[in-house]
Amino acid sequence: MFVYSAFWDRAPETFYDKNLDEFSRPQTGETREVFLEPSDDIRKSLHSDSIINLLWYPSYSEINGWDLKREEILGTFVIQCQIVSKALNTLDARSNWLRETNFISRNAQKFRVQILSTTPFVNFCQNQTEIGANSFLYEMGGLASNQPCLIWERCKSYHKIALKDNVYYLEGWGVQELHLALILEDTGNEITIKFQDYSYSWQEEMQIISYTLNTEKHSIFRRILEQAKEY
Repeated sequence: MFVYSAFWDRAPETFYDKNLDEFSRPQTGETREVFLEPSDDIRKSLHSDSIINLLWYPSYSEINGWDLKREEILGTFVIQCQIVSKALNTLDARSNWLRETNFISRNAQKFRVQILSTTPFVNFCQNQTEIGANSFLYEMGGLASNQPCLIWERCKSYHKIALKDNVYYLEGWGVQELHLALILEDTGNEITIKFQDYSYSWQEEMQIISYTLNTEKHSIFRRILEQAKEY
């Protein structure tokens, strides 16, 4: 199940005030405007009446991502919404100001959506049980010898933070701007991937999945978790 980052239009005074997050967070039944970055993948989902899962971040992380405040992962929500209208005018003064101040890119498109449900992000990930066609995104990467390897093994460094009991956010950094991130449940006997984020240069894909590692991959990630530095 794909999820997408979004910039929810909110009053400027709420951008860095976490005390106002609750008031700016979309609520079920509301109609809101949201800016999305166009991509080949997201274009397939963006048509009138389509249902899409968007991330709502606390104020600081919406501007800067989770990099500096990973504790805000717990304050992030999955907003399930229905597209009401798309490609709204983005040449208005408000949109121009957001571009000029780098809150959105020059390619961002604005949509009007109906809010169907809101769920804390980590809870949403934990409750995902449908394996179906979901897979471990970018699970394997080829080497010069043409021998496949787990792409996580090619990372140069790892960091982790405990989000809940037995639930971790794990990050890995590789060469040429490669960044990987997971949310995983670790019961000791099993490790299950619940969320995966692959970022390389300007490409980013995020999926919520339920993927229990086999014996070989379990051993690899057990070692990575032990090596990972605590935030």
